[in-house]
Amino acid sequence: GFARRILEVSPDDPWAGLDLDLGAGVVPAIVDESVLVWNFGLRLGDTLTLADSRGRPLHLRFVATLSGSILRGHVLMAAGRLREGFPEAGGARVLLVQSPPAQAAAAAAWLLDGLADHGLELTPSRERLAAFAAVENTYLAIFMALGGLGLVLGCFGLGAVVVRHVVERRGEMALLRALGFSRRALLAQVLVEHAALLSAGLAVGLVSGLVAVLPAVTGGGTAPLRAAALWCLGIAFSGLAWILAAAWWSTRSRLIEGLRDE
Repeated sequence: GFARRILEVSPDDPWAGLDLDLGAGVVPAIVDESVLVWNFGLRLGDTLTLADSRGRPLHLRFVATLSGSILRGHVLMAAGRLREGFPEAGGARVLLVQSPPAQAAAAAAWLLDGLADHGLELTPSRERLAAFAAVENTYLAIFMALGGLGLVLGCFGLGAVVVRHVVERRGEMALLRALGFSRRALLAQVLVEHAALLSAGLAVGLVSGLVAVLPAVTGGGTAPLRAAALWCLGIAFSGLAWILAAAWWSTRSRLIEGLRDE
């Protein structure tokens, strides 16, 4: 389906945007959203200048984008505009065939038999989309694994920092206990202090992550919000566990030794 379109393109028939009159030398074109953003580095409505078969400049203006299309990797323009710029292109090289699901196998066999001499390569749309998704999913899996490893190391680092900080305050904790503060009150104090730092770190990470994925989301992509929420909850619970462990260990030390250190 279509992801976005310029205002001149009708929402009822976006394909009619290929016939828009945009001026001399400007040809309306449609392309997949991911190709426009990541391959061309352009935005909707931008113009890409190419040279036609005669060496003349050909300005392609992208009037609409597709999302999750089997036409990914192709720039689409009207057949008449294509023949004007590239008259040697000849006939059609890609055919889209739609058949009832129950007759798909029979239609594929008929096409392969009838067009065998023309070197027909028949690819079901489902397999083509799966091939595109396989490449993206591989990269996502790699980045998720590296990100998970970084989070595990970060949790251990957080635990080490909290333990060291609390150990350095053992004398202070012992003095507060001697002045009448209960162990529960000291645990709450340590928890609140470090939980505030943990919350600030999570907030900064979330904001930076949202800024990083915002162009992809606004460009018609999807964000794994459920996975991101689970990661954030895991980091929060892990951090709180380290804080509680460090606070419990520091407040259970012997009061006399702590006072001597102070």
